[in-house]
Amino acid sequence: MAPKRRPEPGLSALLVLLLALAGCRTLPPATATTSWSERCAALTAQSAYSFSGRIAARSGGQGFSAGIEWQQRGAQSLATLRGPLGIGAVNVRIDEAGISIDDGSGTSSTTAAGSTALRDLLGFEPPLREMRYWLLACGAPGVQGSETLDAGQRLAALQQGDWQLEYTQYQDVPPHVLPSRLRARHGEDSLQLAISRWRLP
Repeated sequence: MAPKRRPEPGLSALLVLLLALAGCRTLPPATATTSWSERCAALTAQSAYSFSGRIAARSGGQGFSAGIEWQQRGAQSLATLRGPLGIGAVNVRIDEAGISIDDGSGTSSTTAAGSTALRDLLGFEPPLREMRYWLLACGAPGVQGSETLDAGQRLAALQQGDWQLEYTQYQDVPPHVLPSRLRARHGEDSLQLAISRWRLP
């Protein structure tokens, strides 16, 4: 009987090393969970974003719905409402100088008159300065409030000032997850948004 050939010492060491490396590769990669506050910091740092969808407003027994296009450019917000109350497009601009409204007929209102015109249109005056943050599912800075997060570290509910917000649906907008359905309520006044398309720079 021929004697069994023993592997050379160098070959044995090489086999042991390859097996060890193979074992290391089977380990799952480490994953990092981004918290809600970290995501909000990244989102509110966005200087520009826009979306399109539908908006419904109700105050007491009165209400209307319209298409909405929202554009955010730094501190300036521009909301275009299409078809509210059977009229044409209404442009609402919010910036540091105040609020201005153009109803498409050549008539525009600014500052206090703009706020009054918007209140006449909706039935109440919405919290427009906070809205730019709420749209991103983030609390407005400098306003006392409380948040409720879901299992995915997304905002499920927010209370700020006299307003309560509910976020019932999100959509992937790489590299973020943004709301597609939300509702804001203040007593008998309410706003509902169904966002169909987000656009990030």
